[in-house]
Amino acid sequence: MSVNWRKSITLWIFGFLTFLAGLSTINAIVVWATDPRGLDATIRLFLIESIVPSWSPMPVATFFWMSLTATFVLLGMTTIQALRIPPLGPEVQKMVTKVEDEMVATRGTLEATRVSLFAKMEDEKIARQEMFNTLNTNMDSTKKELLDELEKQRTATEKASKDLGEAAGELVNLRREVVDTMGKYIKIVQAIERSSRRTAANTEKNMKEIANLGTRIEKLETELVPPKPKLTSASRVEDVKGVGPRLGEELRAMGVTNVGELLLTDSKSIGAKTRVTPEMATRMQSRAQLLMVPGIDDNDADMLIDSRITSRIELATQDPVELGRKLNRVARTYVEEGKISESEKPTVEEITAWIKLAKP
Repeated sequence: MSVNWRKSITLWIFGFLTFLAGLSTINAIVVWATDPRGLDATIRLFLIESIVPSWSPMPVATFFWMSLTATFVLLGMTTIQALRIPPLGPEVQKMVTKVEDEMVATRGTLEATRVSLFAKMEDEKIARQEMFNTLNTNMDSTKKELLDELEKQRTATEKASKDLGEAAGELVNLRREVVDTMGKYIKIVQAIERSSRRTAANTEKNMKEIANLGTRIEKLETELVPPKPKLTSASRVEDVKGVGPRLGEELRAMGVTNVGELLLTDSKSIGAKTRVTPEMATRMQSRAQLLMVPGIDDNDADMLIDSRITSRIELATQDPVELGRKLNRVARTYVEEGKISESEKPTVEEITAWIKLAKP
C-alpha cells in the first residue's frame, strides 16, 4: 500500500470520527434546549451502557463538554494528518538521482560543445588574420607597382615633352594606361572592403550563436533543476515577511519557534498573546503557507493573498488562466505603486508551475 493511500485512509477515519463527535455535541445541545429539566437532564449512552453501566445515563452538561473536547481533538488530528507531507519514496529518489546524473552529463556535453565552438572561432580568427596579412602584402605590392609605373610614366612624359609632335600620341596612351591602372587599384580596394564586411558578418553571427547557446544552457538548467521553496516548516518565524525580532520573541515566548508551529497555532491565540491582530496573524500564516510552494517569493505571495488565495490547497485547485487574470489585475496595481517592475509580473508558465507544485 502506497504512502498516499495510507494517508487517505487515515485522514478519512479521523474525519469520520470528528463528524461523529460533532453530531454528539449537537445532540447534547438539542437535549439541553428541549428537556424541561435543563442542566439536570440526562442522556442514555446505549453503545457503552453494557460495558460501563455507571456512565449511563450521563448528565447532559458532562456529555456536552466531553463531546466538544473530542470534536476539537479529532479535528486537530485530522488537520495534522491533512497537512503532513509524506516522505519521498525510493522510486522518486531514484528518479531525482537519475535526473541529476543526466544533468551532469548534459552539462559536460554542453561544455565540450562550447569549448569546441571557441576553438573554431579562434581558428577562424587566425585564418582571418592571415588573410588580412596577405591582403596588406598585396596592397603594398600593388602600391609599389603603381608608384613604379607612375615614375616610369613621369619619365616618359618628361621625355615626350621634348618632342611635341610625338608626345601628343604618347601622352594620350599614357593617360589611358594611368586610368586603367587606377581602375585596377580601385577594384582591389573594393574587394578588400567586401571581404572585411563578410568577416564582420561572420563574427557577429558567431557571437549570436554563443549568446543563443548560453540561453539554451540556462533554460536547460532551469528545467532540470527544480526550484526550492523559500520557506520550510523548519524555517525561523523571522523569515516570514512581517515578523520582526520583537514579534519573533513574543511568538517564541508562547512556544512558536518555527514556521511549522506558526501554521498550526490558532490565529486568535496569536492575536491574544502578541502585538498583532488575529487578522494580521491569519495573513502571516497565509503568506508562510504560500512561501512553502517552490518558486513563490514575497511579492508573489502578497499578490496571491490579494487575489483571495490564502492557502496551499486553494492554490492547488486553481485554473492557471483564471488565476492569471486575477493576478494580472493585482500586478497592475503593484506596478503603479512601485512595489514591482513590469518584468516581475508572473507569467502563465510560472502560475502553472505554482499550481502543480502546490498539489500534495
